[in-house]
Amino acid sequence: MRTGDGDVVSSLSWLLFPAAVTAIMSFFLERIAATVEALDYPGRGPPRRQRIGETIASTLRLTGLTLLLNLLALPVYLLVPGINLFLFLLGREYFEVVALRRLDAAATRAARNRFGLRVFLGGVMIAALFSLPLVNLVAPVIATAFMVHVFEALPRIESHSPGPHPLTRSVV
Repeated sequence: MRTGDGDVVSSLSWLLFPAAVTAIMSFFLERIAATVEALDYPGRGPPRRQRIGETIASTLRLTGLTLLLNLLALPVYLLVPGINLFLFLLGREYFEVVALRRLDAAATRAARNRFGLRVFLGGVMIAALFSLPLVNLVAPVIATAFMVHVFEALPRIESHSPGPHPLTRSVV
């Protein structure tokens, strides 16, 4: 191996680290969200039962988006090391991981669109976590817990129409 090869391996490791951490931690995000809800929102009923395909798709989307955004941001990383604010889209994915526990896919999209600024700003904060050494090791845990609080802080809307409103949630 030539001297420059070590630099390439180090750079690729740094670039792919958020995706690797996210992929591994995604297996535990449901438990993290459930723990935060149990501690901070004990009156909530059980979450909606998700189909395995929905869970796998959400996990793959989150991991794939992390990888893709890091690859797209590579030129920026090379010009300004340490900046990965392109990962702000992670806010959207972490929001969906949490919201899908309570809402179906269509209602989750509607909530994400309606409260897009909150989700975006949350994503910027999550991206900042991934840029901090050592903190980035637990960033998926913090991001999931944070998004549970963001989701729970959204206004609850009671539906007066025949069909369920995207943000109608029952409190048991």
